[in-house]
Amino acid sequence: MSSYRRSFFKKLGMLMGGYWGGSSRAAAATEPHLTTSASGPQTSSEEPIRGQYDLIVVGGGILGTAAAISAARNGVKVALIHERSMLGGNSSSEVKLFPENNPAIHPWIRESGIHDEFHTEERSRNHFHFLAGTMNAHWDLVLYEWVIREPNITLFLDIHMHRVQMKDRAHIESVYCIQLGTEKSFQLGANLFVDATGTGILGQRWISMSPF
Repeated sequence: MSSYRRSFFKKLGMLMGGYWGGSSRAAAATEPHLTTSASGPQTSSEEPIRGQYDLIVVGGGILGTAAAISAARNGVKVALIHERSMLGGNSSSEVKLFPENNPAIHPWIRESGIHDEFHTEERSRNHFHFLAGTMNAHWDLVLYEWVIREPNITLFLDIHMHRVQMKDRAHIESVYCIQLGTEKSFQLGANLFVDATGTGILGQRWISMSPF
C-alpha cells in the first residue's frame, strides 16, 4: 500500500472514532519500516520484485511474442514484458489491425515458422473473416497459449518498462518496470535484451544512459 493510501486511511480512521488512534505500540506495529533512497522515503513493501533471465523481450506484439517463443525453444530463459493485458500489440483485439502480409492469404508472401503456427491455430478455431477491424479474442488466446506453454518463458502482462540500469558504458544490466494496477515494481536483469516495443522505448532509455 502506498504512503498516500496509508495516510488517507489513517485520517479516515481517526474521523470515524480513532480506529487508527490506539496506543502508540499498536500504531507502530501497523506502520511498515521506512527506508530512504535516492528518490526519497519509501517503505520496505515498495522494494522491487527482482528476477534474472538470459533474455528479456520488451514488447509483446507479434514480433516480441515470436522472438520470446523462438528463444525459449532453444533453451533460453526468457522474460516477456508487455504493457497491455493481452499479447499481439496492434493485431490484438484492442486495436484490431489485420497482419496483412503473413496469414497465408497469398502463397508468395506466406510467413512460415512460428507465425504460421499462430495463424493456422487461429483459423482452426475462428471462422470470422480475417480483415482489419475484425480481430477478436481468439487471436489473443492463441498468442497467450503459445507463450504460457513454453516452460522457459515468464510472462509479465500489464507491466510498463520505464528505466534501465547500466552494467557498463555500453550494456544494460536490468530494466525497471511497474504494474500500475497492483502498484508492484520490478527490477529484471538479463544478459541480452530485445526492444520489440514498436516505439523504441528500451533503445531510447539505453541511449539516454549511454555516454556515446
